[in-house]
Amino acid sequence: EKLLQQAFGQAREQNFTAAISYLQEISPDTQIGAKIQAKLTEYRQKQKIRASFLLQQAYDQAEMGEFLAAIHFLEQIPLDTKIGQIAKQKIAEYTEKEQIKRKVEQEQQLTRTQQPQSAKIHPGNQLQEINLKPNSSAPVIF
Repeated sequence: EKLLQQAFGQAREQNFTAAISYLQEISPDTQIGAKIQAKLTEYRQKQKIRASFLLQQAYDQAEMGEFLAAIHFLEQIPLDTKIGQIAKQKIAEYTEKEQIKRKVEQEQQLTRTQQPQSAKIHPGNQLQEINLKPNSSAPVIF
């Protein structure tokens, strides 16, 4: 009965992998074991739904270039599911993309810090009219 309570507790927290694990520890030959088969089926279905949700969250984060957040979602997907195998591949892909992103950002930062001081001064790109002679009617453009 303790395993059953632990399984229900994990299911309430949407940790269906742990809930399934607890239920599988209960012998199917017992009275409770015979009754939990429906719960096992239910939790497996909910596990798939949750994995699909987490995968979509990861895709959404990756689309915005937030690869670390995407990896965080993927790491919550159980690897022993079909979606888990996709997650495993995406973790490798997003890890590589995050490293490339970080390298590009470091190179950009390095380029910015290596520019000479004069390159950072922008005097403007618009011409100004100045009247050199107070009585002159035609302005000179510089």
